[in-house]
Amino acid sequence: MVRIVPLRLRIPNQVDPKCLYRLFNVWIHKCNKRSKSVDRVILSEPKNGELRLTDYLSTQYGISFSRESLFFCLADFKSAMTSRVLDAYFDASGKTSSKGDKLITLNGCLSTPEKWREFDIAWQTALQSFGFAPDPPTGRYVFHTTDFHSGYFKLKPDGLSKANERSIYRDLVMIVRAHSLFLVGFAISLKDYRKFANEYPSITKFCFGKPGTFVSVLASGKCMDWAGAKGYSKSISMTFDRGDEFWGEMYNGFCAYIRTPANEHLTTENLREGNKADFSPLQAADIVAWEARQYFSRLVDLKILVSGHRTRYEFEMLKRPSSFFTLFEYADLKRRVNEVFPDANGDIVGIENSLRQAAEERQHKLIMRRQRRNESKQNENPIE
Repeated sequence: MVRIVPLRLRIPNQVDPKCLYRLFNVWIHKCNKRSKSVDRVILSEPKNGELRLTDYLSTQYGISFSRESLFFCLADFKSAMTSRVLDAYFDASGKTSSKGDKLITLNGCLSTPEKWREFDIAWQTALQSFGFAPDPPTGRYVFHTTDFHSGYFKLKPDGLSKANERSIYRDLVMIVRAHSLFLVGFAISLKDYRKFANEYPSITKFCFGKPGTFVSVLASGKCMDWAGAKGYSKSISMTFDRGDEFWGEMYNGFCAYIRTPANEHLTTENLREGNKADFSPLQAADIVAWEARQYFSRLVDLKILVSGHRTRYEFEMLKRPSSFFTLFEYADLKRRVNEVFPDANGDIVGIENSLRQAAEERQHKLIMRRQRRNESKQNENPIE
């Protein structure tokens, strides 16, 4: 039986209560799972800038609270933790509805909340110093990479030479790189994806989903795995650009990824959408998405290996020191199936047949259940 104890933790104004809520939940999950001697701990949703615990955590896990304490030092608390929560910001490129698009890509930046706050200050200051006009609805400075390179960016300073544009852009790229711990980019060739879907419809439907879902699962998983490998919490927060066409597919992909025993402590609350004006890190993801698209498009057009092709200088700047970018084509999709079903020994046709048969059996059971329900209703209400 859980005891409710009157312990409240007052949060400083500069700290996001929801971020701290996620941070607590990671350790509460570990304490509840690993220890039989410690009372189970329940954490309520943050309200009015406060977090309320229904019990205290054991000091053997490096966390110490007394029931009389009303304040705590966030820095001391985080230094005692072995895991910290990271924030990832993603931006997509390409549309399945556009006949001219050959690729669907999802790219993002991963860093700590503190670094993202520093990034926002540096980003807004840089855009202002370069002479950009603020966004009228919000009053904040916004950078759109595609519009900047195309010359149709209304907020861009007038009269910039090509050399000045290149200098400004590289300075912005350096700001992104300086505040990002990890960059990620996944791309899928739509031609190859459609070919694979026609040959293996059941695998595509039940394992991959739509192209947007496929790349979102890969990007989410890669960021979580990288965070866990570097000693951070895998329960990262993810923010996607609200303007992306397949936002729903991203959400479904994220839900599919966390429905595994290894990620049972993750929730869909880790996923949210936003716009570039309110979230400056989405502008960083926009730059990564634009550069990655140039890189992936050349791979598709030239049909050459990643290691054998020259990339843009700005893209090379972004890739250092830690990043992961990859393009999925037809052979890569088959390889992915073998990773998902290692016991099948590469028998993709057998996997397809098994999934199709299982789907048909589920459909048959559903039809029979509906028939029994209808017959039961008819027996209860016979027609006179």
